[in-house]
Amino acid sequence: MTKKLLLAALFANACLAPAVAMADADTVAPIFDPALYVPMFWSKDSLRTGLPYSATETTQVLRTLADGNDITTVSVQRLYRDSAGRLRREKLNSSGGIQSVEITSADGVVYVLDPERKTVRKPAVVVLSMEQSPQGPVIKAGGESAPPEFVASMNAVQTNAPPTPSGASTQFLGTRDMDGCKASGSLSRYEMPVGMPGSSKSIEATMESWVCAELGVTLYNKQSDTLNGHRTVVISQINRKEPDAALFVVPADYTQLVLAGQAGK
Repeated sequence: MTKKLLLAALFANACLAPAVAMADADTVAPIFDPALYVPMFWSKDSLRTGLPYSATETTQVLRTLADGNDITTVSVQRLYRDSAGRLRREKLNSSGGIQSVEITSADGVVYVLDPERKTVRKPAVVVLSMEQSPQGPVIKAGGESAPPEFVASMNAVQTNAPPTPSGASTQFLGTRDMDGCKASGSLSRYEMPVGMPGSSKSIEATMESWVCAELGVTLYNKQSDTLNGHRTVVISQINRKEPDAALFVVPADYTQLVLAGQAGK
C-alpha cells in the first residue's frame, strides 16, 4: 500500500462506520440492516505469493482519560500465510485458546470460523481502491458480495468527507534487524483537519512503521493521536516454513450461517 493510500485509509477509518462485525447469532434479518452488517476489507495489492510464514501479532491500545487514568487493552493473534497467498488469522482469548478464526482465500473470499459453535460465516468483502479528487486521494469501495446499499453509503461518506490529512511529512529511520528480517523504518506526521471527526480543533497524529520488504509485512506499527491515544501492533516469532495446508480449509463439520442481507448469495 502506498503512503498516500495508507494515510487516506487512516482518514477514511475515522470517517466511516466501524470496520469489522457480523450479523448476530444464528438468524437472518429479512432486510439489509447497516447496524448488523459490517464488511471485511481486502485489496489485491495485499496479496503475496511464494512468501509463506507464521507469526504472532500483538496489539496494544493505550488511552489516557481526562482524569489522567490510563486504559490499556492487549490482544494477541496468530498469523499464517502459505505460498499461494492464503491467510489465516487466529484471535486468541485471555487463556491462549482460539476464540475465532479468519481465513482469506487467494482471491479475497473471507471465512470467519467459530471453533466453539463449529459455525462459519462469509462476511461481505469490500474491495478498496484509491481515486484522485480535488481534495486529494479518496478511498472508494466496491465488491459484489456486499449489499449495494452498504457500498453506496460508504462511498457517500467519502464523497462528503472533509479534506484529507494535511501537512504530512515522512522521516526515514534507517534499517534494522527485527526477528530475522531486515526492516526499514519511517515516521510520518500529519494533521487531521478541524471538524474531523466532529472536533473543533485539528488533531495531530504520528505513525511509526517498520516494514520487512522481503516478506511484504509491517513488523511494527505505532499510531498516535490526541483523540485515540496510542495503538501499537508488533509481529514477532516469525517462522518461514510452509504452514500446514489444512489451516486454510474450512472443516467439513462446520455449519455455514448466512449474514443479514446475504440470503441467496
